Amino acid sequence: MYTPDKWIIVKIPQGAKVLGSWSGGYLDGDSWRLSSGLEKIEEDGDYYLMHNYSGSIYKCHKEMEGMNMVALSIFNQLKGMDESVEQISVEEFNEKK
Repeated sequence: MYTPDKWIIVKIPQGAKVLGSWSGGYLDGDSWRLSSGLEKIEEDGDYYLMHNYSGSIYKCHKEMEGMNMVALSIFNQLKGMDESVEQISVEEFNEKK
């Protein structure tokens, strides 16, 4: 299970993915991870459990939706490759299901 510090849902032509980011400390920088593909989202108290096709789960705090500078850079790179890439909300993802 992955528990990112910040997260967004990215809609791409192939579906939706979680872009999670973690803040690094003094010796290690920020990091990021893009999920395999979002299958479903469950609510669990203050968290969303985001299940992916690979079997991985991202445990994302509801109040930590957003991007750090590393994630913003990755998002902009994805958008630069395909203009249809966009950030969507949990509600927008669930409406598509």
